[in-house]
Amino acid sequence: MSQSITSHILRQLVYAKGLYNKGVEHYSYDNEFDRAIALLHYDNTIEMIMNATIGHLGGNQSKERNFNALLDNLKTMLQKNGYDPNELIHESEIKNMRAARNLVQHQGIIPSSSDLDRYTELIETVLAEIVKNVFKLNVSEISLAFLIKDDTLKSFIYEAEENYNLEKYAQSLILSASAFEFAKLQEQGRLYGSGLVLAKSGIEHKLLNLLIDEIEVLKLRLDYKKYQKYREIFSNCLNPITELSSFDKDKIVPEIENNIKDAKQSWIAMESEELRKNTKFCLDFTIEAILKWEAFFRKTWWELT
Repeated sequence: MSQSITSHILRQLVYAKGLYNKGVEHYSYDNEFDRAIALLHYDNTIEMIMNATIGHLGGNQSKERNFNALLDNLKTMLQKNGYDPNELIHESEIKNMRAARNLVQHQGIIPSSSDLDRYTELIETVLAEIVKNVFKLNVSEISLAFLIKDDTLKSFIYEAEENYNLEKYAQSLILSASAFEFAKLQEQGRLYGSGLVLAKSGIEHKLLNLLIDEIEVLKLRLDYKKYQKYREIFSNCLNPITELSSFDKDKIVPEIENNIKDAKQSWIAMESEELRKNTKFCLDFTIEAILKWEAFFRKTWWELT
């Protein structure tokens, strides 16, 4: 990454990408409510990237709420620094999207699926072009891992993203799982146990074991459907109370890799595009879970003793 990008500006870029990703997630559900939420996220993405660009180019990041004033400020700063605003910001399309956003927010008028298709493509284009031309980065280099506090987890995610970008999907999946399981175990140590985990036993108590698994998912505040998809990608080799024998980063990856041998075989038979999508899903899911857990930090039980 360019050394001239300050930590504050980089954080804004990370937020912009995060907002865009959330918008795309809601866009994929294709119902009226989620289309409305997606559009609001897209609009926030544009405002964030505009403010980040103005600040990066030496302008004042105004708290002005007037969208047109912000847009004019951006155009001025781009021109001062030798950029053609018409090539980067697609002004008329952005204003159209802003008008659609106002209809959602103030009148409850929801954009059609075809309109949202167009806005999704617009945001992707504007984000990519500004990041490439002004910040001299690829969007893939802007990582939400920047927001992760734990150094070990951050390292796992950076490595997983690097392997994803190199199309080494199997290794990226293993690293994502290593990060998730390590973070999950830390979070479980911060939660007051139900006592049921100690009752986990053999096959004769299958119903009890399934019940305990479900309770653990609720305690961890995970999106249930996303977590089930995560488990399916790893052929259900990892469960809610999977434990690691070591907190040593160098030992976690081999242990996870050994636990998911069956899953690795299923990846070999998977179509490349499906494997890519699954890898991206696991990355996003893992980062989302880690940030959620770190946002409400508690000491682990062994730190309290």
